Amino acid sequence: MKQCEVTLGEHKNTTRAYAEAIGRRAFNLADHEFALVKNHMDLVIIFPCSPGSFAELGMFCLVEDVAGKLRIIVDREQKTSKGYVMLGPVKAAEQNNAKVVYVDYKHRDNVWKEIKELVLEVKARKRKRRLLGVKKNVRG
Repeated sequence: MKQCEVTLGEHKNTTRAYAEAIGRRAFNLADHEFALVKNHMDLVIIFPCSPGSFAELGMFCLVEDVAGKLRIIVDREQKTSKGYVMLGPVKAAEQNNAKVVYVDYKHRDNVWKEIKELVLEVKARKRKRRLLGVKKNVRG
């Protein structure tokens, strides 16, 4: 996709720059990723399927202007789950304007198609805001 910049929060250059800016003693990855998402990202795609992604989702889901940037791609098998992740962070994120999409993780082509649609949706919204001179809202 043209004019689309991808930033990985855990990338060593971004973590190093943040650590140098705030000082090594105050540095932690949670603050770093939260600040990155809150202040610099238009879109955050999360696949809740590992301890790290559960932690990030839990951190991002409670703050409306951060949660509004989330696009949570959940394995279709989990859609009816009564577990904590679905009834806690996923539901909280949705209540705070995140978009939740259910896909079959086994069909990677469909997963990539969904990611592309999510990115194009946010790009179109951003372009429209720029053209109309409208300030950013919580929905990306």
